[in-house]
Amino acid sequence: MSRYRYAGALRLVFIGVTVVFTALALVVGRGAPEAPPVLGVGEASPQTFFATQSTEVVDAAATDAAREQARLQVETQYFQDVQVTNAVLADIRQFFADVRGAAEPIPPAELPVDAVVIDPAATTSSTQELPAEGDEGAPPEGDDQAAAAQTTTTTVPVTTTTLVLPPREEMSAVLEDAAPQVPPAVREAMLDLAMSSFEAETAGGSEFFGEVELEALEIAREVLQEDGGILADAVDDVQRQLITTPPPVLLPQLTFEDRVLARSSIGALVATFLQANKRIDQAATDELQAAAAQAVEEITVGFVVGEAIAEEGERLTEVQVEAIQSLGLLQPEEGTRLEALAAVAGLAVLLASFFLWRVATPQWEDPKRVALFGLVVVLAAAAVRIPEILPADRPEFLYAVPAAVFGYLGAILFDSRTAALLAIPVAVFTGLATGDVGVTLFAAGAAMAPVPFVSAVSSRRQLRLAVLSSAAVLAPFAAAIAWFFQGDDMWWRVAIIAFVNALVSGV
Repeated sequence: MSRYRYAGALRLVFIGVTVVFTALALVVGRGAPEAPPVLGVGEASPQTFFATQSTEVVDAAATDAAREQARLQVETQYFQDVQVTNAVLADIRQFFADVRGAAEPIPPAELPVDAVVIDPAATTSSTQELPAEGDEGAPPEGDDQAAAAQTTTTTVPVTTTTLVLPPREEMSAVLEDAAPQVPPAVREAMLDLAMSSFEAETAGGSEFFGEVELEALEIAREVLQEDGGILADAVDDVQRQLITTPPPVLLPQLTFEDRVLARSSIGALVATFLQANKRIDQAATDELQAAAAQAVEEITVGFVVGEAIAEEGERLTEVQVEAIQSLGLLQPEEGTRLEALAAVAGLAVLLASFFLWRVATPQWEDPKRVALFGLVVVLAAAAVRIPEILPADRPEFLYAVPAAVFGYLGAILFDSRTAALLAIPVAVFTGLATGDVGVTLFAAGAAMAPVPFVSAVSSRRQLRLAVLSSAAVLAPFAAAIAWFFQGDDMWWRVAIIAFVNALVSGV
């Protein structure tokens, strides 16, 4: 029982060692798959790329430029700040109120005595009827003044109080304190108009200073509303124009001199209080720009089948990089996933060991035979890599894999069952090493073809005949496989290589 356990342990060790060395035989010297080269905009193309199918690529740079141009063509949207307009008009009203306050007449009760004006027109004439003669109070008879009736004129001192404005210096000082921001010339001109209006009113005419205020407000309103308002960078120009070329005023009740004075002073007054009331409506502008950009369709660049997308060494554009990537032309260099390769190789060894246990029991019960079987398997893993040293541009050389050797060895060293069993790892290893389905099928057939010829040989002559027979079978077998997988341009070369391969394997 202990001997059986010892043999079982040895078999497990031999199988484990076989797995490890088989994986190493297939992995050592192989490069891991490399990441595809990264193509960068503005970098040189590593090769010439041709379109494998018709495609269209969005030119993002041209599309963005067209959309930006569409945004720039959208006019900036503005809105009129009503609060600023109302503030300017309120300042003008306040100034006229200040002028009225400065030019307010002095109440009669506060006038000095010498300020009371005696109106000469206020004297009256009266006619008195003298008393009759004999009456009391009659003048003496014979007086020069005696008459039936005598008229006398007496001056009755009737007084009227006339409204009087404060001294001019006082009015100017009050207005300067109330409206220091207004130029002195404008303040004095407005005081002159207020005094003229006051004189016209006291002379029995109509007051016109209120009309001057209305005219100033109307001009200010028109200026602030023209073209939707005044931009901040246009305020200076509008102020300059109001001062140099004031708008005409419609005040027919004024004298010519007062009208000229009113026109210049109103223009300068409006210029003084003028503010920018036209502001950018950023939200509306952004909305229109976004709509204009969205209306621009994407600009695409097309490539037809066979057209060169980029020449080798050419500086790549974003469109070329996108086209190359979208067509999958930038493939990584051939490589192998080493971990997966080792795993498949190990599983192939375990599968062959399982079949050895089930179908070749006499071979399995002897640990030495198991070790020998493992050695042959490791040699098979190394042998299938022989085509790697042959020219890579000649695919027919893949059929030089010496798979038939292991058919000969299996039949000579073991038995026909074990020899046929070796075809499993040999085919798997060939597929892992070459990646070619046709060569894998050939390897499986080449490992099994010598078995029926070699298993019954008893002399060297019979062995040589078995080798020739195996070569005669493998040549057409390989030619048919190459014809099926590679076409009819190389089948005859494959047949020759397979024939020579079988002969060399037999030696």
